[in-house]
Amino acid sequence: MSQAPHERIKLPPGWWDRFVELYQRSGFATLEDFCKATGQAPDSDPAIAPRTMYRCKNSKNPRGQITARVSDILFRKLGFETRSELVASLEQPAQPRGIGTHGEGLQPAAPPKVSARTTRASPRTTAFPRRVLTTKHGMPQWADHWEVPLNGGCLRSFTCAVESSSPYFRFGLKLLTSDGRVFGDAAIVSQEGVSLLIHIGRNNSDRLGMSSEDVFFTTYRNGFAANRDQKLWASKARLQATVNLSIEDGSAFSFSVNGHCCCRGAIRPEACCRLVMFGWGDREEFEIKVSEVEVSTLK
Repeated sequence: MSQAPHERIKLPPGWWDRFVELYQRSGFATLEDFCKATGQAPDSDPAIAPRTMYRCKNSKNPRGQITARVSDILFRKLGFETRSELVASLEQPAQPRGIGTHGEGLQPAAPPKVSARTTRASPRTTAFPRRVLTTKHGMPQWADHWEVPLNGGCLRSFTCAVESSSPYFRFGLKLLTSDGRVFGDAAIVSQEGVSLLIHIGRNNSDRLGMSSEDVFFTTYRNGFAANRDQKLWASKARLQATVNLSIEDGSAFSFSVNGHCCCRGAIRPEACCRLVMFGWGDREEFEIKVSEVEVSTLK
C-alpha cells in the first residue's frame, strides 16, 4: 500500500551533498534546473519548488525529512526504481568536488575508475570502419541509425570521432535492454522499458541562452528528458569532436566529449546489453561522419 502523500520520509545524515552529486551527475547544473525538470515525471506530478528542498536542508529540519510525494518524484527523476533505492544511495558519502553553498559549481567529474572485478574480466575491443549517417526521410525525426554489435557481451566503452558541417544535427547513443525498442511510436525516445539516450547537437538558429554556433548535450532516461540542453562550446561550421560512453562495473555510466566528462550517473545492468548509434535532424537535412569507432565489451 502506498504511503499517504503528507507522510514524512526520514533521510540519512549528510544526505544533501550526496543529493547534489546525484542531480549534477544526471546533467543538471543547479538545483533550480533540476526542480524545473521534475514536472516531467512520468505521472505528471507538479514540479518541486527549490525552496521546498532548501527547507528540507536547513537547520530546523536536521533529520532531513521530506514528504512521500516529494520522495517519489525524486527517485523517479534521479533514475531509481524505488524510494528505498534512493534512500540507500543517499546514505553513500558524496565525493568532494568543490560544491558551493547550495551545491552549485560542481566541477566536471572524472571518468569512473574501473573496479578490480572489471579489470579481471578480460574485455574484448573491436574496431569498426567509418560510417556516414544521413537523412532518412521515412524514419522518425528523419533519423539514421546503426545498432552496434556487442556479440552477446555487455558494453564497457564506446569511442568515436564525429564530424559534421550540417547547421542542424543530432548525434546520440542509446543504451537499451534486450527487448527494448530502438524507436518509440513516432520518435527516437520510448517511454517503455529501461533506456538511456545521450546526444550532442547544434541548432541552425539562435535561441535564449544558446546561439546557432553552440554545441550542446541532452540526456533522456526512460524516454523523459533528464536535463535541459547544456552548452558545451561554440563550434566552427565544421564540427569535430571525440565522443566516449563508458560503463563502470555495469552500474554507472559516464559520457565525455573531447575528454570532458559531461554527465554520469546510475545505469541498470540490463540496459548495457544493446547500444544504438543515431544521427537525426528533426526534419532538417544532415550528414554526420563517424570514424575511429572502438567498442569494448565484457562477457
